[in-house]
Amino acid sequence: MAVKVRKRLKLIWGATPLEDNLPSDNYHYQVTVYTGSKKNASTRSNVSVVLSGDECDSGVRRLYDGIRKEFPKGSIYNFILSVEIPLGQLSFLRIWHDNSGKGKLKSWYLDQVQVTDLQTGERFFFLCDRWLAVEEDDGMVDRIIPVAGLEDLAAFKQLFSSSAKKKLTSDHLWFSVFSRPTRSSFTRVQRISCCMSLLFMTMITNAMWFKTDDDPNQKTTTLKMGPFSFTLQQVFISFASTMIVFPVNFILITFFRRCRQKKNTIMQKNQQVPKKGKWKNVTNGSQLWGSAPKRTRWRKFKDSIEELINSHRRRRKYAGEDFDDVPEEEPAIPEPRIAGDPDGEKKIKEKRKKKPKTLPHWCIYIAWVCNITLSGFFTILYSMEWGKEKANEWLTTFLMSFFQSVIVVQPLKVMAIVAFIACILKKPDLDEEDGGEELNNVIMAHDEEMLKKTTTDIDEIALKRKQANEQFKPPDTAELEKARQTRLNELKMEAVFKELAAYITTVDQYWSWLDQKLLPSMYATHYPDGTRMRRWWNKRCIGDLQSRRVGIPRLRQLRVKDNSCKVNPYFRNVIHHCRDEYGWTDDDTKPYLPGWVKPPEENITALKKQFNPWVYQNSIKLRSAPYVGTITTYKGGGYAVLFEREINRTKKLLEGLKNQIWMDANTRGIFLEFTVYNPNVNLFGSMIMLVEFLHSGGATQRMEFKIFRLLSYVGGLGILVLIAEILYACFTLYFLVRFISKIKKEKLKYFKSFWNKLEFVLLVFSCAVIAMYAFKQILTSVTLKALKDSSKADYVNFQSMALYDECMVGCAHAWCS
Repeated sequence: MAVKVRKRLKLIWGATPLEDNLPSDNYHYQVTVYTGSKKNASTRSNVSVVLSGDECDSGVRRLYDGIRKEFPKGSIYNFILSVEIPLGQLSFLRIWHDNSGKGKLKSWYLDQVQVTDLQTGERFFFLCDRWLAVEEDDGMVDRIIPVAGLEDLAAFKQLFSSSAKKKLTSDHLWFSVFSRPTRSSFTRVQRISCCMSLLFMTMITNAMWFKTDDDPNQKTTTLKMGPFSFTLQQVFISFASTMIVFPVNFILITFFRRCRQKKNTIMQKNQQVPKKGKWKNVTNGSQLWGSAPKRTRWRKFKDSIEELINSHRRRRKYAGEDFDDVPEEEPAIPEPRIAGDPDGEKKIKEKRKKKPKTLPHWCIYIAWVCNITLSGFFTILYSMEWGKEKANEWLTTFLMSFFQSVIVVQPLKVMAIVAFIACILKKPDLDEEDGGEELNNVIMAHDEEMLKKTTTDIDEIALKRKQANEQFKPPDTAELEKARQTRLNELKMEAVFKELAAYITTVDQYWSWLDQKLLPSMYATHYPDGTRMRRWWNKRCIGDLQSRRVGIPRLRQLRVKDNSCKVNPYFRNVIHHCRDEYGWTDDDTKPYLPGWVKPPEENITALKKQFNPWVYQNSIKLRSAPYVGTITTYKGGGYAVLFEREINRTKKLLEGLKNQIWMDANTRGIFLEFTVYNPNVNLFGSMIMLVEFLHSGGATQRMEFKIFRLLSYVGGLGILVLIAEILYACFTLYFLVRFISKIKKEKLKYFKSFWNKLEFVLLVFSCAVIAMYAFKQILTSVTLKALKDSSKADYVNFQSMALYDECMVGCAHAWCS
C-alpha cells in the first residue's frame, strides 16, 4: 500500500518541467504553487504566469506539464520553468487563469507561489492568499503579486499558517503516511513501521498496568458514552502510557531520520554523472541537431590535467576524513536561501562548515529490529494471562491511548514546533531535504525527451510560446462581469438544489416549501423601492423582476393504488395496507371526490369529463410525454392542479388542497412545471421539478432546465439573422436546381465521382435543416397562439418545443462539423 501511495503522491509533490520548455533554455527556476484549503479552492482552468526580474521577464508561460490538469484544494505543485537568460532579481509575478473550468472548477484560491533559482539557490516568495474567481472577492482572475520581503515572511499569521501546514504533512506521524513529501529521506514504509511500533508499544505499556490484580473492595466510577464505557483509572492509564511511549517512539523516528543513506560505490562508478541543471544550447554543432564534434588531442589533454588537479585538491581538502563524507563534486543544486536576506550566504557557509550530526548507516538496522521485536512478543504473552473482562478493559484503554496519540500528542508536538518557529526563530522554515539530485534527474529526463523530438516539434513549441505572448492582453471587464453574473446564477441554482435535497423529505415539507419558498419567488408583489405592484402585466414577473411567467404553472401528481403489493402472512393481523413503488400497471387513474373519496357509480362518467385536481387526466389532455425520473419512468398523465394568476388566490388554492390531503401515502411523484421568458436576452426557460416519494420513506429530487430561443427576429440582430437565413435558402435552392439539371444530363453516372457524392450528402442535410427550421416555426406559431388565447387559462407545455429545438440545433452542429 505504501508503494502505491508513494507513486500516486509523487505527482503531487514531485517537480515536473513545463510543457513549453525549450532546449535553448539555459536557466532554470523551480515554481512551487500552493493552492489554498478553502471550500471550492481547486480549479481546472488554464493557469498562466509571467515572472519579471530586474533584467527581463519570462514571457507568458502556462503552468502545465502535460499530466496534471487540475490544481486540487490544498495541493503543492512543483514545476521546472526554463528561460534562455537569467531574469535577474525577481521583483513581481503576474498570475491568472482563463476561467475555462466547469462549474466549481472555474474559480481558484491561490495561497502563495515560491520561485527558486536553481543556479544560485535564492528563493522568492509571492504571497497571494486571495481568490482568482469572478464570483469571489473583487471578481478578478488576474493578480500582480510583488515579491515578499523579510518582514512579510516573518509576520506571525503568515509564518504560523505556512509552518503549521508543512509540519502537519511531514512531522505528524500518522498524517505524514499519506502526505509525506517525496524528497524526504524518511520513507513512507519507515513511517508505517513506526506507526505499527507505536501501536505495539502502547499495547504493552497498557498491559503493564493490567498485570496486577484489582482490589475487589475498591470503588470505581464508570463513564458511558453511547456504547462505550470506561473508568477514570482507564483514562489515567491511557494518558500515562502515551507519555511513556512518546520518548521511545521519538528515538526510533530520530534513528530513521538521521541515519546516512547507504552508498553503492559500484553503482556510482558506472552511473552517469548528473549535469548541473544546464541544458544544451541549440546550435548547429549541438547533439540536438546532429552528432557532437570530436574533441581534439589538445582538448583531451587539458581536460585530463584539470581533472587530475581537482582530484588532488579534493584529497587534500578532506584528508583524514571518512571516505563516505568526501563529496565527489559540488552539489548541482545550491542550498535554498531567502532572497534579500543579507545573512543568507553567511548562514549557508556556516552550515556547510558545521557537519550535520548523522548516524552510521548500520544504525538503521537497530531501528528495524526494535520496531519488529520489541513489543509484539511481550504483548501476546501478557494478553494470554487475562480473562475476557480484563482483556476488554485493556483494549479500551489501548484505543484511548491510540486516539490520544493521533488527536492530542502528535498535534501538540507539531504546534510546539510551529510556535517555536513563529515566535522565537521568526523565519520561514525552508526545506531541509536535499532535492538537488532529484531536480537534476528531472531536467536530464526532459532533456533526453527533447533530444528525441524533431525540429518541427520544437518549432511548434516555440511558436506556441510566441503566440501566447502576442495574444496576451488584460482580462476584458465586460466579459468578466458577464461571467460573474453567469456564475452567480449557477450558485443560486446550486443553493436551490441543496435546499431541496435537505428540506424536502416528506409531504408536509413539500407543502411548506411551496408556500414559503416557491410562491414568493414565482410571483412578484413589490417593486425594488418597496411599493406594491398594481398593474397586471407587472405581476407576471417572477421574484427577480427580470423574467416573466409564460402561461400558468402546473402541479401534476402520479399515484399508486391501495394494496398494490401483498402483506407477509405473519403480519396481516397488524398491517392492513401495502403500497408498492410506482409502475405503469399499478398506478391509480380513477376519478375521485375531494379527499380521495370514491364517487357513486352513476357519477363516474360525468366526473371524468371535469378538469379538477381529483380527476385523472391522460397525457393527450395534458399534452405531456412520459418522463424518465431518478427511480422510475412516469406517464404523461396525472392529477393536475393549475396555479392562479395572482399569488393570494394560488395560496388559497394550495391551502385547500393541503387541508383535503391532496398528497398522501399513495403519492409517488409530484411534477412542478412552468416556463419563464427573459426579454433582456430573448430566451425561454422551461423547467420540470420532480419530487419522487419512495415507498420505503423519504424523497428524492430531480430538476431539468431547458433554455431555448423561439423568437429569432428581435432587435437589430434579428435583421442580420433573417438576411443570413435568406442567403442560406438561396444558396441551397441554387445548388438544388444545379443538382437536378446534372442528374437529368448524367443520370446515375453523376454518383461515380466522390465530390458529387459529397455534394449530394451536403445538399440533403441542407434541405433537411431548412425543413426542420420551417417545422420549428410552425410549432412556435401554434404554441404562441395557444398562449395568446385569453379564453383559456391553461398550462402551455414548452417542453416538447425545447426538446425539438435541442434536436434541431444538434443536427445543425453535426452538419457543420
